[in-house]
Amino acid sequence: MNRINSLLSLNYRTRSREDAQGMVEFALVVPLVLLLIVGAFVFAYLFYAWITIENAARAGARYATTGAYNPAYCVDGPDAGTQACDGEGKADEIDAARIPSIHDEASQVLIGLPFDFTVSQDAPGFIDITVCSGRSAGGTPLFVFIRPTMGGTQYSDCTPQEDPGAPNDRVIVSVDFNFPFSIPFFQSEAYFHLASYREGIVEQFRISRLVNLPPTIAVPTVPTDTPLPTSSPTITLTPSVTPTCRPLNVEIVNPAQSGEVITDIDQTRFEVTANNPNVGPNNGDGIKNVVIEVYYPDGTRLSTVTEGQAAYCAFGGNGPCNKMSQDDWDALPNGEYLIRARATSNVSCITTSPWEQKTFIIQRAPTPTPTITNTPTVTPTPDCALIELDNAYVSGDDFFANVRNYNTVDMPLTFSIIWWDQITPNQYVNEYRWGGSTYDKKDSSTSPSSAACNGGGCSFPGNGNRETWQVDFNNVSVLSGDFSFRLTFADACIVEGRVTQGTPTPTRTPTITRTPTITQTPTQTPICNIQGSITTTDINGDPQNVNGYDCPYGCVRSPYLQSNNLPPGNYYWIVETVGSNPVQVNDGTFKLNPGQQAGPPGGVIVPLGQTMYNVPPGYFPGVFKVTVFQSSNPGCNAKTDNFKIQYSGPSPTPAPPTNTPTRTPTKLPTYTPTKTPIIQPTPTPTRTPTTCFDC
Repeated sequence: MNRINSLLSLNYRTRSREDAQGMVEFALVVPLVLLLIVGAFVFAYLFYAWITIENAARAGARYATTGAYNPAYCVDGPDAGTQACDGEGKADEIDAARIPSIHDEASQVLIGLPFDFTVSQDAPGFIDITVCSGRSAGGTPLFVFIRPTMGGTQYSDCTPQEDPGAPNDRVIVSVDFNFPFSIPFFQSEAYFHLASYREGIVEQFRISRLVNLPPTIAVPTVPTDTPLPTSSPTITLTPSVTPTCRPLNVEIVNPAQSGEVITDIDQTRFEVTANNPNVGPNNGDGIKNVVIEVYYPDGTRLSTVTEGQAAYCAFGGNGPCNKMSQDDWDALPNGEYLIRARATSNVSCITTSPWEQKTFIIQRAPTPTPTITNTPTVTPTPDCALIELDNAYVSGDDFFANVRNYNTVDMPLTFSIIWWDQITPNQYVNEYRWGGSTYDKKDSSTSPSSAACNGGGCSFPGNGNRETWQVDFNNVSVLSGDFSFRLTFADACIVEGRVTQGTPTPTRTPTITRTPTITQTPTQTPICNIQGSITTTDINGDPQNVNGYDCPYGCVRSPYLQSNNLPPGNYYWIVETVGSNPVQVNDGTFKLNPGQQAGPPGGVIVPLGQTMYNVPPGYFPGVFKVTVFQSSNPGCNAKTDNFKIQYSGPSPTPAPPTNTPTRTPTKLPTYTPTKTPIIQPTPTPTRTPTTCFDC
């Protein structure tokens, strides 16, 4: 009996071990099996998407060859008074209506695809339908078709614009689609660029067909995805024509000339005109948008706007442009300001123009001069006109400017700023030098970059003395592009200029634009009474340190700044990364009135995380530091706090440089006042920034 019990017990333990082993093997195999099943579905869906856009291109090309159109797209042209798609302008009006009609015909075939006509070209789900013809004039093609590459970065395009072709012309219909790889349980922004295009010959409308073949469309080679029958004769395609690209025209028409004196707010209706001469001569032809920026005399930015259609105005409006707000005007100090603009084209021939810039001078009526008591000793009056720019140039990876001081007194360098169009990726400013000595060292990769100069090494003796200002760029062997700079001496006199360095070469052959110097009103003594502390909170005022919702790429609606201990006044803040080489990613300003606090609930909401830019790749999740200033004086204190954006997704693509100037302390003049003292202007309130409550 005992022997039987022993055998039964042994058999039970053996079965238990076998069952456990089977469960482990099952757990190891199931994920692989599920991955294979999901992969099969995804690639089957990819194959279906490819077949679908092939059919869409074929359907669009077949419809385009018939010359048919949807009358709903007919718009009466210049022949006013006649019916749309009829009269003298019938042919042009019908061609304009055929293009959206062809798009609709091709779109009807796109069944079951997760496409979105509103997303950008680099996003999953992007789809685009292009219509291009071989229409020519005098044997020269009028339109050039850019062939897409399957799985590549080249998308279909027809320059200078889409065209459906006339009877007996060749026409191509192309479809581009970014197929998204959507895998369950995994967040993925990956996609595969699918592309297909088909070619046909536009039929004769209501007349017999011609026997001769039309000219070919200007494309580099015969489309590889549409093989010709072996029995057809070989057709020699006309070589593609590379259009001559002329640069964009950008002009600041108000102010009419650099150095214009502005004494009234109605003179601030600043306006820019722009056109692409490759498209047309009129204002706005071929222009996608125009960026207009206005800067204070110290180099900080007053305003920036991106205008999508003419008229291009610095403060909004359209014929005439709006003037700046009364609050901003009341807060402007006298001095020389800078306005600059550049345009972006909506065709691939020319993309972005260089910056065009002008200066203007805010000059208010002076206050009555009090009675002056003469003193026996008279100090020579510094004259800004006696500080002259000799020359400026680029040599190797350095930028130089030679300046002479013909005053009889010392006019020390107190502030410097440089703008540049960054040609070489990752180039940055490393050192600022005056008279051969380094006065500031930083790693600044964003244009513009500025630095203050303090101490004996910033001296600029008079009597014709000549000194050299030098900016050392790193991570580039030879500088090239457009460079603009501004030097401030004794906090009162400005020397500025512009250098255009063409083909990168160590030999300096720049073009120098000299700007007359002007006298600035000396800055007022800064306030240094910032007290208390700051902290980051959520929208309800609760402290928090983990953010990253609403925008999955670092654009967050929180954190917000909070403090009930800051005194009334004007403040500015910056947000930068935390590490050995901090990078500034955001900044802004705010104003506190008496009894008002910063941050919710009930106070001024300061959204620190909105529209962040320049975040280094791979930085998320990461820690950021916010710093709050009330004065640019280096002796004044500032308040800081750290917050964390914790998001495990990919890092955002850095936005184009926003040209946010670095705020740098300003040193007061060191020369002795003359018997005619400089009268301090009546303090005016600083501009109040727009507060974002639900961005």
